[in-house]
Amino acid sequence: IGACFSYASFKFSQKGCKVVALDISGYLKASNLFIKKSYFDRVFADMHKMPFAENSFDIVFGAAILHHSKKLGHAFGEIRRVLKPGGRFILINESAR
Repeated sequence: IGACFSYASFKFSQKGCKVVALDISGYLKASNLFIKKSYFDRVFADMHKMPFAENSFDIVFGAAILHHSKKLGHAFGEIRRVLKPGGRFILINESAR
């Protein structure tokens, strides 16, 4: 979620993962210009209302995204909804001083 220019999505797909990159911004469209050597689906949607069925994903990954949410509880609820039982939510953030 919060794929932006899709660098992480690209790296996951290079490793053989089936990837769906989700973002609400136009940056996701720009990723088509830069990423040519790997395929993954791109979905334009809000992390608060993801257009996926329950239990769809083994992993939900996000990098520096939660500060964009004004409804954290809702975002976490959606993440839980789309994760398969035993699935993982992996969240990283940029370093700061």
